[in-house]
Amino acid sequence: MYIIVSYDVKAIRCDKINKILRRYLFQIHNSVFEGSITEKQYKDLQVKILNVIEPNEDKIIFYRLQSDKYLRKDYIGTHLKEQIFY
Repeated sequence: MYIIVSYDVKAIRCDKINKILRRYLFQIHNSVFEGSITEKQYKDLQVKILNVIEPNEDKIIFYRLQSDKYLRKDYIGTHLKEQIFY
């Protein structure tokens, strides 16, 4: 599956969420990640994030696609020319 993840969390938890997401996905913006992962990886990712966030204060959005085949990206302004691996 292909996912895009966007998050809005308290500053104290940003670094932890960033580190978790970097293990599974590519960072494309300050608080946006994307990439292909398995169903198991997706479930693991959600559990790890749930262990860090405060559900009453933070927000994580997962956009799920079966693949990136039907995903089209249009850019305005600067964007990463290469994928950065962490």
